[in-house]
Amino acid sequence: MNLKTFKTEYLFTPEQFILINRSFELNGDPMHLLALTYEEDSYSLWTMDCLANETEIVNHTRPETYRESYENRSVADIRSIESIEFANTVINFSGASTDYFNFNGDRSLHRLQYFISQGIDLSHWDNVSLKKMQLTKHTSSESSPMLDLAYVDKSIKLKFRTYHKRMSVFHTYSLDFDIGEPVELKYFNPFEEREESFYVNKFEIYGYEDYKLSLETNDSYNQIPKEHLENMMSMVKEYFDGLDQKDSCMVLMTYEADQGLEFHLTEYLDREIERSSSSSSMGFIFNPDEKMGPHGKRMFMACFHDAKKDKLDRIGFELHSVSKSFPEELVVIL
Repeated sequence: MNLKTFKTEYLFTPEQFILINRSFELNGDPMHLLALTYEEDSYSLWTMDCLANETEIVNHTRPETYRESYENRSVADIRSIESIEFANTVINFSGASTDYFNFNGDRSLHRLQYFISQGIDLSHWDNVSLKKMQLTKHTSSESSPMLDLAYVDKSIKLKFRTYHKRMSVFHTYSLDFDIGEPVELKYFNPFEEREESFYVNKFEIYGYEDYKLSLETNDSYNQIPKEHLENMMSMVKEYFDGLDQKDSCMVLMTYEADQGLEFHLTEYLDREIERSSSSSSMGFIFNPDEKMGPHGKRMFMACFHDAKKDKLDRIGFELHSVSKSFPEELVVIL
């Protein structure tokens, strides 16, 4: 790295700094409103979170298995701010331009150092590991002139968008592929602090011919240009051919639950990570025909992308996280 790269990528020198330095809580979680900064004709609002419920990463080695990759990951809990209002001024922020920084690299630390040097008081978090802290930048959705202001000492209104908070859970299950009747399984929901149930209805293998049939029976695909549709089908066929070459297949699991859940195959998690640049995956969205199940819960489908064909008699899978939706909220900071 040369000096020019250091100055452009690591040094944080906004054109204007407007001090806010206010602490508040959102849904019981502590947050700190740092400042507004002005860069490239627009404002950015900076906040700090103490992620008390997140798992602290202690293993800095390169993960060897998919399980290590999932279980050691840091899940970003981004609380996106739609607008800030103070002293008859309203600044709107774009949800697509919300960035977060975890303190596992020099660039994030330089930003934190800048804010502390400008008088931001974070002494209430002095004994909290930086690995549990998160810095978030909310960028304005429109250009604006620079305000004649050095600090905000009036009441502030923050409008937060709806967001989903995720917490890790690790539950292991094993069922016969041909289960016959729906099977009830349980997990502990840390948000509600109680045990909850979901029901597995069936497993099924999904292949390229099933994909083709779904296109032929869906009228909405008739509006897609023929060339684009052919390219899409070619990529999907290449994907399924790649699974066949590895003696693998895609397995769908239809289940009934209060919310969509994140599942992974146990044997997939225990595999070594494929680091070859030729390895690829595709995103699929599956929706069950029925919206509600016989137990009064919503119907969902989980997709297991790389199930080994010689291990299909019994499906071992794991639930790794649950989430909770928090509605749009207006916070007033006096």
